Amino acid sequence: MIRYDADAVAGRPGRRLTELRRLRERLALSQAELAERSGLSRTTIVSLEAGKAGAQYASIRKLAEILGVDPVALMGPDEPTS
Repeated sequence: MIRYDADAVAGRPGRRLTELRRLRERLALSQAELAERSGLSRTTIVSLEAGKAGAQYASIRKLAEILGVDPVALMGPDEPTS
C-alpha cells in the first residue's frame, strides 16, 4: 500500500493527470489494460492522457495504486492563480 499526503490530492479535484501516459507506458500497460484494472472506461483513460478531462479524487487514488506511485506523481504542478 502506498502512503501519501491526502491533502495534496483531496483539495484538487478535476486535476489534469499530465504524467499518466508516461507512468502507464513505464509499466508496459495498454490503455485498455489500465481501464480494465481501474474500472474506468478506455475512453476516459484516453481523455485523461490527452488532458481533455480532469480526474476526481477516487480515480486518482485508484490509478496511482495500479501504477505504484504517489497520487501526486500523476499530476502536474499547480496552475497559477490570478
